Amino acid sequence: MSWILSVDIGGTSFKAQAQDDQGSRSTIFQQETGSTDPENVLMAIVAHMAELNNSLQGDCLGIAGGFPGIVSSDSTILGSPNLPNWQGIDLTTWFLENTQCPSIWTNDANLAAYAELTTPAGLQSINLVMLTLGTGVGAGIILNRSIYCGSGFAGEAGHITVDPMGVQCGCGRIGCLETVFSKLGLERAMTQSLGQILPGGVPELFEAAQDKQHPQYQKATDLLRIAFDQFAVGISSILTLIDPDLLVLAGGLTGSGDFILKELKSHLNLRVKYPGYQLPTMVISSFGSTAGIEGGIALASEKYL
Repeated sequence: MSWILSVDIGGTSFKAQAQDDQGSRSTIFQQETGSTDPENVLMAIVAHMAELNNSLQGDCLGIAGGFPGIVSSDSTILGSPNLPNWQGIDLTTWFLENTQCPSIWTNDANLAAYAELTTPAGLQSINLVMLTLGTGVGAGIILNRSIYCGSGFAGEAGHITVDPMGVQCGCGRIGCLETVFSKLGLERAMTQSLGQILPGGVPELFEAAQDKQHPQYQKATDLLRIAFDQFAVGISSILTLIDPDLLVLAGGLTGSGDFILKELKSHLNLRVKYPGYQLPTMVISSFGSTAGIEGGIALASEKYL
């Protein structure tokens, strides 16, 4: 029985799932690897593939995988802030030499964005952008229903400048989007505006801004008004350049659901003004931590099955 494999490499572990040519899937496999040593991680993936060969009794037709860094269109890792030892590795060549299996690799946010094409909203979309809002901010770009990565750097939305007089980002620039609308950015703003990080962290900040009885309601509201406006500055640049028909928000900061969508739309309506222009459909991703795996299955199925 022939099968394809989806692989999602993270900072400390990788996930993998196979799907056979009849559409049946294996259980999602996850293994802690430390990920800083590329050879250990890659050989662990090969070992899992050997187990799948035995259980599925067939050949792997191809792999689609995601990696947390800048990946070129030919699947070479150009750089990764958290996994510098991976720089220069050509993943397609490595897997072909070590498993005789073809593969395609991209940035993990691109793979997660590709999964959105399988959702009801995504099936109606041609161009979409997915923003991952967590410790930092990332993005995946789909144009004409294909992943767009440029030379590898496309989609680094967290490093769009939204506040030229702001704080320095980890990338070295000043006032990047992720310095104001990410877990770290909002925690910094809480420390400055509230004198502390609320016990419930960013989720409590969003809750406080919706609850007039919360002791920090006014300060939370004022803080988020500024944060959402700066967020909208960054998103307006993306919308102006790409004009997607679907904008998907994902990651740990999206737990407030309707609140974040309502606030973003309100601020975007003030920031994106052009006769006849309408904002794209905006949704919260429903995939959670399995988005990369879902995207890999979709991409590998299209390319190899």
